[in-house]
Amino acid sequence: MNIWLHQHINRNVYHVGFAKNQTDYDTASSDYFSALENLDKKLERSLYLFGDRITLSDFFLLPTLVRMEAVYEVHFKANLKPLKAFKNLYRYMLNLVSNESIRETVDIAYMKAHYYISHSHINPTGIIPSGPEIIW
Repeated sequence: MNIWLHQHINRNVYHVGFAKNQTDYDTASSDYFSALENLDKKLERSLYLFGDRITLSDFFLLPTLVRMEAVYEVHFKANLKPLKAFKNLYRYMLNLVSNESIRETVDIAYMKAHYYISHSHINPTGIIPSGPEIIW
C-alpha cells in the first residue's frame, strides 16, 4: 500500500504541481484524482486504510491530505475537486486530525510558508495567500 500511495498520491501531486506543460499537467491531475477516488471508495468500508486500526499506511497518506486544502489545491493547481468532495476520504482525514497527538504535529502556517516561499519557480513573488480558512 505504501508503494501505491507514494506512486499515485504523495509523489503524483508533485507531478501535478510541477508540470511543465498542459499535457503533463492533465495526465498527472487525472491520475491523481483517480487515485483519490479509489481511496474514497476503499474508505466506504473501513475507518482506516486497513480496517479499524491506524497503520503506517495511514500516516504515510495523511501529510498529503492535510496539505491538500492549504497548499496543493491552489499552489499546485490540484483542484479538479476539493478534498471535501471525497466524502469518505475527508471524513478519514478529519478523524485522524481529531486525535490530539496527531493534530499537534500539523502546522498549517508553517506548511504554507514553506511551500509558497520555497518554490519560487511556481510562485516567484513569494506571496503566501491568506486563505483558505481551514476549519478542522
